[in-house]
Amino acid sequence: MRSKITHYILGLLSFAVPFCLYSFTRSTSLGFADAAEFALVTKIASIAHAPGFPSYIFLGWLWGNISIFFTPDHAYALALFSATCTASACLLLYLLFRKVGLYQYKNTLSENLISAGSAITVLAFATGMTVWFWSNCVEVYALHMLAMAMVLYGLGSYNLNGKIMHVVIAAVGLGIGVANHHLTMIFFIPFLILLLDRQSGFMNAPVELNKKKVSNLPGFWNRIFKLLFQKEFKVLVGVSLTVSVLFYGWMYVRAGVELPYKFGQPDNLDRLIYHLAGGAWIKQTQKSVEGLAALRLPYFAQITFRQFFIFIPFLVMGIIHLFRLKKRSLLGISLLFFFLIFMYQLRIDQTSDTDAYMLLPFMALCIPLAYGIWQTILKARSLVFIFPVLIFAQAAYSFPRVDKRDYLVSESLMQELDKSSPQGSTLLIADWTLVIQYYYYRIVHNFRPDLVVLNYDLKFTHYKILPNLFPEYYAKVKPEYDDFIAKLGKEHPQEIYNTGGTLNTQELMNAYSLVIRKMRDLAVESGHPFMADPKAYVFLVNQKVIPDKLNLSGFFVSNIPVDSDSGFVNRRQKWLDSPILLHDPAASDKVVDLQAAYDFHKRYFEATGDAQNLLAAQNNLNFILQKQKEMKKNMPFIYRPK
Repeated sequence: MRSKITHYILGLLSFAVPFCLYSFTRSTSLGFADAAEFALVTKIASIAHAPGFPSYIFLGWLWGNISIFFTPDHAYALALFSATCTASACLLLYLLFRKVGLYQYKNTLSENLISAGSAITVLAFATGMTVWFWSNCVEVYALHMLAMAMVLYGLGSYNLNGKIMHVVIAAVGLGIGVANHHLTMIFFIPFLILLLDRQSGFMNAPVELNKKKVSNLPGFWNRIFKLLFQKEFKVLVGVSLTVSVLFYGWMYVRAGVELPYKFGQPDNLDRLIYHLAGGAWIKQTQKSVEGLAALRLPYFAQITFRQFFIFIPFLVMGIIHLFRLKKRSLLGISLLFFFLIFMYQLRIDQTSDTDAYMLLPFMALCIPLAYGIWQTILKARSLVFIFPVLIFAQAAYSFPRVDKRDYLVSESLMQELDKSSPQGSTLLIADWTLVIQYYYYRIVHNFRPDLVVLNYDLKFTHYKILPNLFPEYYAKVKPEYDDFIAKLGKEHPQEIYNTGGTLNTQELMNAYSLVIRKMRDLAVESGHPFMADPKAYVFLVNQKVIPDKLNLSGFFVSNIPVDSDSGFVNRRQKWLDSPILLHDPAASDKVVDLQAAYDFHKRYFEATGDAQNLLAAQNNLNFILQKQKEMKKNMPFIYRPK
């Protein structure tokens, strides 16, 4: 009875501790990169960027509709969804490792000590920096960890007890994962058969399989080949495929619905294949950047160290112990999957969420970690009381790097946008985060509907954003805009439904310029500002679409003098002082934009002879440059030569 009580308490802690940590350290704001996009598309059940993540979008939409009875804040509800997903993943891992421990150490360790070792393993995983960072925000990765935990728990349990129900659990997890962040889950598929093989996974004892002569291959490979014809393998494939197809089918249906925001439109076979294949992002996996792997290697070694930190010796001990136990398949699952993703990530020209791709490999490394912790307890049982101290120390180490309570990104950006934009302004913005944050707040919270905010490629992620969100404005630019979209669609068919605006012909450039000039003329006629953020302004000037005339309005450059926010240079956004900034690759683009903004202000106040504001602009510029140096030290690949 005591062991059962201990088991229930430790199981509860395996869920409650991560959930409380993640909920406490979440931000009230949406973060950089894709956070606002996922918040928006889950709110309106729309299409996310390739490959679409339909399982996350559907479950996030469902969660949001249920949570509305408890909170009207959709972003807050999604942050709790992330915390719940990772905490649930930790609970499943605890249940799995306890089963493994009872099988492996039933004659050498008490049930209580086995349960304690299992809980310590999952709490070490939960308090690691990378897992924590992606579990207290709006992103797809917490659900992905839950899907992976379902796969490991289901197949691991089947490996030990042979119950088909556990294969179904694994198959559902696999289906959710493939319909979410499918790339990292697909990388794990070759290892699934090793867990279905009850002689090469957690068990070492021979297991009788249904006899059927299908191959004369020797030993291990003959056994693996036979597994392809077993009921369990058919269930795994059939259920996971069904779950995945249902989610992608739902995405296909939603793609045909008229919505205020979409990223892509996979409503026919060509566009569906393009979306599933990764869309525009796939180019990053194909191009080669000289020296990129060398720049990324220290970063990925560093995040691996920070994820396991104090528990690295126990991880190494577990690897050695698994080797001695001749559990080579189990060891191979953990190490080969880790190194496969690790090496893949070294060559990808990616910044924003590049560390999140390591979450599933880190989970796989928890298998040898559990063995290392059990071995330590076996050698010195009293050490079980030291492990809670180590968990606390790891949590204390991670805490300042994951505590997002003061990382008020969307709140700060929308305040700056509001203060910088006079009534009725038209804004062209190159910064992805700023545009999508505005669309989220406009569509969900009706924020500043007087503004016309467009990405500087005009159509952002779908050409219908302009006509759907700004119908009156669209009517005024319809001939020019439709002509540009027609020419872009002819030259680059997928770009009118996705990100990207490749102006690689003079005809396209002329059509684009006509739309911009028409927008500028409309602004002049109405007496409202036509504005751009620094990057968009430089692009438009270089292309000779607008004149090089520097009038500043807070963060933006305007076609006419405005006095909406003269205090921009005396104000510093709070998130810039957060320790998280120095470890957040997704923040790098915004920091560069701020550098350009303060540099523009410096030039402006030099020209006007305003010494006081010039000093403020210079101080903030120096501050930003120093932040960039610190970020480059931690993440050298984000400032690589282009």
